[in-house]
Amino acid sequence: MVTTPRVTAPSGPERPRDSESVPASRSPLLERHEHSAVSPASVTIAYVPAGASPAAARALQPSLGSDRQGAEPPSPFALRKMVVASRPAEAAAGEPGVGDAASQSSDHGTSPEEPGTAVSKGLRWTVMRGVVVEGTNLLGVAVLARLVAPAEFGRYAIALIVLLLSTVPTWAVSYTIVQRDQMDRDHLKTGQTLSILIGLAMCALAFGGAQTIVPAVFGARTALLVLLMIPACFINSVNTVQYATLSRSLDFRRLSLLDMTISVVSTVVSIPLAVLGFNGEAIVLGVDVASLAGFILICCWVLPPIPNFSRRAARDFVRSGIPAAANAASLVCFENCDYVIVGARVGALRAGYYFRAYTLGVVYQTKISQVITTVGLPVLSRVRSEDEVHRLRRRMIHTTTLILFPLLTALAIVAPKFVTWFYGPAWKASVVPVQMLTIGGAAMLVAQAVTVSMLSTGRPRAVALWGWGHFFVYGGAVFAVAHLGLPAVATAAVVVHTTFLMIAYFLLYHGSASQALTGAAKDLLPAGASCVLLAAVALPASVLASTLGIPILPYLLIVAIAGSSGYFVSLRLWFPNELRELGVFGGRLLPARLRRMVSWAAVRPQPQSAA
Repeated sequence: MVTTPRVTAPSGPERPRDSESVPASRSPLLERHEHSAVSPASVTIAYVPAGASPAAARALQPSLGSDRQGAEPPSPFALRKMVVASRPAEAAAGEPGVGDAASQSSDHGTSPEEPGTAVSKGLRWTVMRGVVVEGTNLLGVAVLARLVAPAEFGRYAIALIVLLLSTVPTWAVSYTIVQRDQMDRDHLKTGQTLSILIGLAMCALAFGGAQTIVPAVFGARTALLVLLMIPACFINSVNTVQYATLSRSLDFRRLSLLDMTISVVSTVVSIPLAVLGFNGEAIVLGVDVASLAGFILICCWVLPPIPNFSRRAARDFVRSGIPAAANAASLVCFENCDYVIVGARVGALRAGYYFRAYTLGVVYQTKISQVITTVGLPVLSRVRSEDEVHRLRRRMIHTTTLILFPLLTALAIVAPKFVTWFYGPAWKASVVPVQMLTIGGAAMLVAQAVTVSMLSTGRPRAVALWGWGHFFVYGGAVFAVAHLGLPAVATAAVVVHTTFLMIAYFLLYHGSASQALTGAAKDLLPAGASCVLLAAVALPASVLASTLGIPILPYLLIVAIAGSSGYFVSLRLWFPNELRELGVFGGRLLPARLRRMVSWAAVRPQPQSAA
């Protein structure tokens, strides 16, 4: 239901600028949402230097996809999507809009920068967007969970899948617009025509499904929510060209503002409607209004092209876009098959409980980890040595796990009190699945970084096979155990996700089991070992505080202080280098001026005594 840093290529000979070309960036990402509309997602860009040799260009392109016929598309799993982009410097400040999109944003004279500087700039916008969007969603869901029945969340999860599937065909348009090196008016106008036709076709399919399949399998209430979701399906299809055009300009500020607006509007609309007693309709109507607000906002920045049709442009969309749409479809199926299976086999109520548990245990962590992988992947894609890729991957995983593993460990400890306090007593059935799925969340966020490393070394086929295998095995496991209850489903998820994490390491090291085990141990040891000490300190503190009947907020504070003390003591004693890297990463999140102020305050020059 996500933005990338500005990364420039090494300097090279400038190419002649096409007056109708648009700078390239990223494509939208489909992701699980709580109660917001389909917001754009984080997609990483790697640049092929303009002066690179053919061999060097080919070294990058297999892992990133190409608009040439026969190129392998990247896997949808973990990384989502990557595109080969031209140098942002080719877009001059104030360049006029392409076609009818006269108000589109330009790249403002981007100049080549050091990777560290580019990463830091993009990372700040990504982090800011993540904090606002996920914070708003989390607080909004905490309120809605007390106003809307758990079964309604289960029905909403099914309706949300319809929305996600309706946007899949538009990836053929958005991916092509973002990925191609040159984009003219015919492509934009044809893309707009195709987006409108796709939107109408998907709305018709959603309407037909809501009258036939959905009520038969999931019930009439779910069918009603699917019908109410149709306006959002059409809006999110129609604005495909505008969003892709804005993405090409690398305008991270506007892309982040768009995501923030969608999230805030959805929350602000849904809560009052839920207070009025609209139940699941409140969440879906919030999605509809937020989609409309996002469309109005993006029209203020990028005017939609006048629809037209060109066979040449349509062939380009088919050649490079259909594989991307197929990958997006498999991604949506993988991320939502458990909701569909649980809802169909054991009902909407348990689907709602599992929706909440999986969101807390897995989804939030993978959203945060995308910040790290999004920023790190352009660097990995430009590294020629596989040993250097492994070294950078290890640093990336260390940073991700050192931040998220302690949060997952703490969540598993405090879940019995936190879930019922934050979401309400009605969600007590989600507690045990949440505790179990924290392990699955840990496995998924590491697997995300491992598959990114494989893609960056030109191995999309291996990642695709891994992703499809993960999807079919996970779906089959959930189907087999769904009738046994949610703890059994959560156990299946943990076993499958952990198993495929090790398979990912096995593929990463070209089938060497010893190297895979060694690599996994080195990647996971700092955070894993420190979390053991965190649990050893925090768990007794949690039991003692619960026994004494301490209120929830002081209880959470006690557990946090106890756990963090054990965690940082462990890092300080046994993993000082990793702790130092984590501090450097935190410093990069600060703006340059604030970072200089902090450095000056921390290392203030001492006055010299008079001789």
